[in-house]
Amino acid sequence: MSDRRRKIGPVPLPRLGTVLGALALFVALQGTAWALPGLNTVDSGDIINGQVTRVDIASNAIRHFHIKTDAVRQDEIATDAVGADELKGTWIVGSGSPVSAGTAGQATATCPAGYQVISGGFTWDQSIADLTVTAVELNAGNNSATVKGFNATGFNRTLSARVYCIED
Repeated sequence: MSDRRRKIGPVPLPRLGTVLGALALFVALQGTAWALPGLNTVDSGDIINGQVTRVDIASNAIRHFHIKTDAVRQDEIATDAVGADELKGTWIVGSGSPVSAGTAGQATATCPAGYQVISGGFTWDQSIADLTVTAVELNAGNNSATVKGFNATGFNRTLSARVYCIED
């Protein structure tokens, strides 16, 4: 059988089967790539649950305004994970009330406008065993904390409420 292919100079033109085979190999080696629609867009449907971890998120990339109200529960925050440095815009308010000897009394402290109560506490003017606190009540509606106590000493004392507030 004679090879009657046309030649360009001393080199013969490749056969159709050789060209199609090379093209098929080229396409097969390229693989297939899928892209997300849009430029730099990822939404929750593109991510498998549990696949984004701490190392995938840049420092300070998630701020308080990115998190929905009540989206993070207390049991989801590690002990000592949030400290004073993380609570920017905090405010501590104190208010003292006299409590006569042998009587019960109370004191209330209220957050300033633009802040909300996150915790409450108390102090007595002296650390004596006969000064007790019977309740610490937070009132989110009034942004306040009320403490109730009993003065079993023979002297008048001052019970102070403390309310810890954070910017709205």
